[in-house]
Amino acid sequence: MRLAFLFLTLCGVASAHPNWQQATAEVTASEGKLHVAIRVDIPPYLMGLTAEAAEVKAIDDFFFDDRTLMAKRLAAAPEKFLREFSVEVDGQALQFENAVFPSAADVRNQSASQPEEDRYPVMLWIKTETALPAGSGNLRIRFPAIIGKTLTKFHTSPDRLDIIVVPAGEWSDPVPIVGPTRGFWATFGSFFQSGFGHVLPDGWDHALFMLAMFLSAPTLQMAFVRSLSFTVGHSLTLGLVWYGWLHSPGPWIEPMIATSIVAAGVMAATGKTHSRWAIAGSAVFGLLHGLGFAASANFAQQHSTEVLGALAGFNVGIETAQLIVISLACVCVLPFSQKEWFESRLRRPLALLTACGGAWLLYERL
Repeated sequence: MRLAFLFLTLCGVASAHPNWQQATAEVTASEGKLHVAIRVDIPPYLMGLTAEAAEVKAIDDFFFDDRTLMAKRLAAAPEKFLREFSVEVDGQALQFENAVFPSAADVRNQSASQPEEDRYPVMLWIKTETALPAGSGNLRIRFPAIIGKTLTKFHTSPDRLDIIVVPAGEWSDPVPIVGPTRGFWATFGSFFQSGFGHVLPDGWDHALFMLAMFLSAPTLQMAFVRSLSFTVGHSLTLGLVWYGWLHSPGPWIEPMIATSIVAAGVMAATGKTHSRWAIAGSAVFGLLHGLGFAASANFAQQHSTEVLGALAGFNVGIETAQLIVISLACVCVLPFSQKEWFESRLRRPLALLTACGGAWLLYERL
């Protein structure tokens, strides 16, 4: 009983697809200036919270309890932002004199324009610029830690696109301002780390789904095949959204993902997935999870080698983490598979716990 409680508690506090969006940034060099635009969830930033930690009630209180509080925080925000934001070119720090934030009216109007159940997050732009020294070679950037990891697109010349995930509060890898782009493999490596981290350690809802796939598979080989089928599904929807061929999903996708975990756990517990149809089912569930992955990025009309490297690296990173989850489950569970009590005391209870974990997540996301 204690194990079940701990299991459900972990499900409630760790998930890969909460109702928040990752920050994104665009860094552009043109006519001797460096322009930086960061799209963040403004209310949590003004409240001094990460987007993941901000609860709807707290944001509502911030919006409505004191109508002047947001304006006061916005007035102080540029100075605070510039203290925590840094850009270096060839090892020399650039000086930014001002950062432009949206007004309080902009934030309220944006929230009001969204459906009531989707009034948060309020994703708006923070913009700043400075002079770019002539003959600059490489730049690197560091965003305020509170906005979390930031998917950043660098347009340092008309024919360049470099894509990097900048860790929270850390310096990015150096990006050349002129010359060839970082290329497929450098982008692949950066996004491989991001995809892997999206499951381990950040995505326990994703790990729950993999556990259900493992518990329902008649052999370890079939568990790996279902994992691959799942990856094919989420690769498809992730690519369609990233390339602008499919609209980014709304908040409805999060309850649907939690529901898929419940369904997978129940089917594993009842033995309903010991057939070839389970492979197709894994792909369908993958389509849903891919929409959850895709919420924060859009590379429409930027069909470059770097975008392909980002897409490939992210998906391979996810698949690698999935295989590790399945392998760890195998090490923990298979030694007992020949015991008489394996089915009734271990496999089915674990599958039901997985379904309960999904139900817990579903409750939190409704």
